[in-house]
Amino acid sequence: MPVWHERTRRWVAEGRLQLVGIIQEQHSDRCRLLRQWHGFDWPILHDPINSLGATAVPMFIAIDEHGIVRSTRVRLDDFESSFLNQAFEADASNTPADLTPPLNPDSLAISNPRSKADAMFLWHREHRLDDSINEYRRALSIDPTDSRSQFRLGACLLQRFENPAQNQAQDPTDFQQAIIAWEKALASRPNQYIWRRRIQQYGPRLSKPYPFYDWVEEAETEIKARGETPISLAVRPSGAEIASPTRTFARATDQVASPDPAGRIRRDQQGLVRASIATVPSHATPGSTIRLHITLSPNAALSAHWNNEIEPVLIWIDTPAGVELEKSLVTGINPSQAETNEPRRFDVELKIAAEAKGTIQIHAYALYHVCEDLRGVCQFLRQDIVADIPIHTP
Repeated sequence: MPVWHERTRRWVAEGRLQLVGIIQEQHSDRCRLLRQWHGFDWPILHDPINSLGATAVPMFIAIDEHGIVRSTRVRLDDFESSFLNQAFEADASNTPADLTPPLNPDSLAISNPRSKADAMFLWHREHRLDDSINEYRRALSIDPTDSRSQFRLGACLLQRFENPAQNQAQDPTDFQQAIIAWEKALASRPNQYIWRRRIQQYGPRLSKPYPFYDWVEEAETEIKARGETPISLAVRPSGAEIASPTRTFARATDQVASPDPAGRIRRDQQGLVRASIATVPSHATPGSTIRLHITLSPNAALSAHWNNEIEPVLIWIDTPAGVELEKSLVTGINPSQAETNEPRRFDVELKIAAEAKGTIQIHAYALYHVCEDLRGVCQFLRQDIVADIPIHTP
């Protein structure tokens, strides 16, 4: 890649080549941070729904001066002679079709819900995210085997889950439903590399090919050292997203006591904090590992927010029969500000016993300091959490 980068810079400087990148990534701000870190000076397009239809990355596409694709298997050793040095003739019979989704998705025929959803998401996701989700679901009601709509539905659901301001539906199951949609898509097209990686990003360490976002802190440190301000990330990668692969399950070895064994802490009956639960994968097989995700979000309708001047959030997970835990007690980290209202994400790995069957129920609870309004009444509360894990026997 360093040689490729050096040569492409020269070709661009000579006016013989223009570069455009397309990145198959859920989070656009992480793309911008990577671009800033490495100093990429060409445009990079964000394609979170895989509208390109790519099945693997990286891929290099050579497009001539007439907009015609001449190669999708570009090789560095003969790129200059086979492409750059060539003068291609215009071919009226091979004029590229305009596949760009229209800026006005409502101009599309009602019989084409996937295209409408694509246009809504790519051009208007801040205002039409719920509409995109509804259109993808309508596409699937017409054709349940439409794997592209399944994958794109998952991308929209996760986008809505991670951006509460866009979550008009306020559905705490969006994360889990996103994983289920991606699993269905991958089941239809098991060789789809990009779809598989999207699931593994949130899955257990035993199934990870590499740590997905362990580079983020290094990038931010180096950017700051250059005197620049790193691109701010709306959702910071943590837990599963930065975990390194492993070949063995990391069992809990320390003996930690439940912080509220008798259940004496008052429950959050007002719903000041909303909890959502997801597992990746969405079901387990006997002897497998899964990642349990718990997200806690202050209720914006009640102007709730975290009180960060006391102890951090605690998550306690009871160990049921037939399950081993990576750890029973998960402790959050308070930000430096006294009051914040961001969602807080926690995840932990579980190993399912080889003889498991039916459904395993995980009981957990969260303890947190939350305030009802800005500088309002602050309380220390508990919320009980239950997750059902279906066991699928191969």
